[in-house]
Formats: sequence, structure tokens, C-alpha cells
Amino acid sequence: MIRRFLNRFLARPGAGAEAAYAAIVAQARQPAFYAHMGVADSHAGRFRMIALHVILLMEALLDDDAGVRGARPAREELARAVQELMFDELDASLREMGVSDLAVPKRMRRLADAFYAQHAALRTTLAADEAALRQALREHIYAETDDASGAGMLARYVVEAQRALAQAAFSQVAAGHIPWPAPDVERKDA
Repeated sequence: MIRRFLNRFLARPGAGAEAAYAAIVAQARQPAFYAHMGVADSHAGRFRMIALHVILLMEALLDDDAGVRGARPAREELARAVQELMFDELDASLREMGVSDLAVPKRMRRLADAFYAQHAALRTTLAADEAALRQALREHIYAETDDASGAGMLARYVVEAQRALAQAAFSQVAAGHIPWPAPDVERKDA
């Protein structure tokens, strides 16, 4: 318990991680994802959307060819710090929701497994065609719902987010000014 306190308040994440993570959470909470794209408006659905945005940013930070522009060591540090901050915030949220100290590590392990599975699936499909990306989103974002009809809209959003992140400068991202696209809910899937 004391270690968690010290880690949370004394060890600061890498430069820009808090601002970048705040921008991620704000974007992941956009009502369009839940109301128009059919992502489950639940703890699990919100976690999956935060994880999706963390993954998109991490991939952009670690991509030397088509990612955020800036020095590689700073980009790697920010990617690591944002991921750590996400898990710190998840841990704190579970404890605030009243999950017991004994159950938190088990839940965190399940959340970490889900995050890494989603990351692995998206990493392989982000460069692939839209059909593969849709399938990965169906399996990981729409896992708890029977209706994944919004997967096409979400796939287009992911592609647009990749393009926007590829144009971003590191200083912009580290300041929390991540150029997330607006979720396009006008174009329906065919």
C-alpha cells in the first residue's frame, strides 16, 4: 500500500504522459463511439476504447516511418509512460470502486491480458486491409455485444486516427494536443 502511494505521487511518469493520457481518455469518452458505433457503454467497453487509443498512440510513437515525428528515445519514453499511467489509473479505479486488495491483482492481470491481446491483434491488422481491421475490432472492441454493426465506422475512424497521428509532432502530442479525428457517424456501413 505504501509502495503504491509512493509510486503514484513521487515517481512522475515521463514528460507529457499525463497530458497525453488525459487527451486519450477524453477522446475515448466521445459519445459517438457508444451511441452511434455500438461500443458497449460499460466499464469493459470504456476500457476497450481507452486501450484502443493508447494502442494507436503507442504504435504511432514507435513507428519510425509513419508515426509521430520526434526523437526516437523521447517517443519510446512517452509510449512506455502512457501505458504505465493507464495501468496505474486502472488500478486506482478498481480500488475506488471497492474491489478488495486481494482481488485487484487478479483483475489487473485480466485487464493486462485483454490489453496485450488487443494490442497484438491490432498491431497485425493496422497495416492490413480494412476487412482484417474490422474483424479485429469485432473480436476485441465488440466482444461483449451481439451487434458489431458499427465496426466499419470504427475501422474508418482508426485509419483516420493513424493518418492524423502520422502528421503530429512529438511536442504537440506530449502537450496533450493529440489530433484525434472526429468520429464519422454520417457514413453508414454498406
